[in-house]
Amino acid sequence: MALFRKNSLLLYMIFILFFGSIILLYSSLYSKNIESVDYPKDIRSSLTQQTTKGPTMANCSCPTCPPSLSTPHSIEEEGAATHPPTVRKETENHPIVPTNLSTNVMHGKTLYKENPLVWAKVGDATFFSAYYEDRKERYGPSIVLLGYQSRQTEGGTFYCLFHYKEGDGERTLSCQSQKSVYIEMDACNYQKEVHKKKPYKYKHVFHVCHLPGGDTRVPTAVSLSSAHTCEPSSTPVPVYVYRPLVKANIGVCLETPVFGKSLEDMVNFIEMQRIFGAQTITIYLLDVSTEIEEQLKRAYARDESLTLEVLHWSKGFKEKDPLHYYGEILAIHDCYYRNLHRVNYLAMLDLDEVIVSRRHSDWHQMLQELDKDYVDSFIFINSVYLRTPDNELPKVKTTELESYLCPGHSLPPYFLHYGKSKCRFHYYERSKFIVKPLTILDTDIHGPCTRLMETTHLFVPDDMAVSQHYRDKPTIECKPNRKTKKYEVSYDDWLLRYGKEFLLGTKRKLCPNVN
Repeated sequence: MALFRKNSLLLYMIFILFFGSIILLYSSLYSKNIESVDYPKDIRSSLTQQTTKGPTMANCSCPTCPPSLSTPHSIEEEGAATHPPTVRKETENHPIVPTNLSTNVMHGKTLYKENPLVWAKVGDATFFSAYYEDRKERYGPSIVLLGYQSRQTEGGTFYCLFHYKEGDGERTLSCQSQKSVYIEMDACNYQKEVHKKKPYKYKHVFHVCHLPGGDTRVPTAVSLSSAHTCEPSSTPVPVYVYRPLVKANIGVCLETPVFGKSLEDMVNFIEMQRIFGAQTITIYLLDVSTEIEEQLKRAYARDESLTLEVLHWSKGFKEKDPLHYYGEILAIHDCYYRNLHRVNYLAMLDLDEVIVSRRHSDWHQMLQELDKDYVDSFIFINSVYLRTPDNELPKVKTTELESYLCPGHSLPPYFLHYGKSKCRFHYYERSKFIVKPLTILDTDIHGPCTRLMETTHLFVPDDMAVSQHYRDKPTIECKPNRKTKKYEVSYDDWLLRYGKEFLLGTKRKLCPNVN
């Protein structure tokens, strides 16, 4: 009996050793297979960790797992995340899945639209864009049309005709019996005061069309009719709908439609915003030559780290005073709606401005520190920067920066204007801002007007960040010293630290064939 027990124990040990050796052999082969495949280094590291430690959520290393978070999350969670990775300049490219008419849009791809704005006239009003709006505060579900109409007309509403496309591609019409809701855009006191001093020919307006009750479809376009017969009086305006799987974190709207500017001016603006973390930029062209448009298109045609959207603005706005500053308020609202679901944060800037963060390397890190649930926008005080005399420029640094320029090009104002005006502005006085789009309804040039909930703006301390405004001379509010007749300035060359990175970026766009 004892002999039988010993033999059984021996057989058991042989069995364990045999199968253990097989397991070790397969484990070795699997490990070698990982090493032999040309995986990216971070993915290979993750696979190795999983084979040695077992799958663990905290050790995830993949393109969709932000390093600022301890655990990965699903696509839906990513879309709702407030902050992306905070490592500067390493932005992620995620596909936007559009619906309706926006089938050609991808985040991380240059979006150069030849002329997507449809200028549809009905009566004394003109509409150029329409957006699907599902927020109840804006009478959602509805279609919001942006446009302008004669200041002589009080109110004025229209009947809405919705265009749908069935599965076979045929167009059908659905006429709404109710009139549109008329809303003036000029909700901020700033614009009301301007209009009192200098009335414009037109006023900015929203017209909101309620979608037919019980119909869950989103129309592809909407026409307006001035008669209850529902005969279309206007060209159909395409309805713009975005619902991205994953949002970009920060976008930029160029507030003022561009005219009389060079390719270099626009590239300088785009590349400086990228330095601080812009992932999408929207620009409206009022009057720029076809040649410059083509050059801009070629410069960013294959840039996969930025979504650049370029739209044509109506040249009618160049007439004398039809609307405030070439329809700037309209452009701001169109850009706001265009980016409503595309980005978490949206900066509103002019071509000669940049929000410069002082305590953080970029806007992503700054906003991660500043943002709170009760904050809807971040207001940055305006600081004017004036041209520094040549004999006061930092000679060694200036010579180094000039070596990075394209042949025949000169340094931009960022590296020639170091004179920070001592003329002080208050918040909302020429200030610029970054807004969380889904928290507001209306905005203005210097800050949001109408909020959705009990949120508030945050005045960002000027030692943390300022809106640096580059001008040849101060604004009219600033006066020279009575004795010297000169404007008082202090020296500030903070942006020099970004000089090389910025200029090499512009060089790749302006003269890509020059080493």
